Amino acid sequence: MKEGAWVFETGLTQEHFQGEHKYRRWISDMHPAQDDSGKVVIKVGECSHPIDPPGSSKILYSWRLWDLRDNVEIRRLEDFEDLFDPFG
Repeated sequence: MKEGAWVFETGLTQEHFQGEHKYRRWISDMHPAQDDSGKVVIKVGECSHPIDPPGSSKILYSWRLWDLRDNVEIRRLEDFEDLFDPFG
């Protein structure tokens, strides 16, 4: 935030988030940022089967502390199977 207005600082595309990870994954939810550190708590959806070769997968979810600026996981916080499980 700059002078009371939000300013775009960084973006994270699906392609960047997926990276070289061998299991398909995506950001399913995100807690609002508490400060301007670039670190946020995100809910990640991830398939249980590798992208190649194609096959059926179970979807697993986890809450993770993520650095959006560097696109790296800081810490895995909680694993669960239900998309609607709340954090904590």
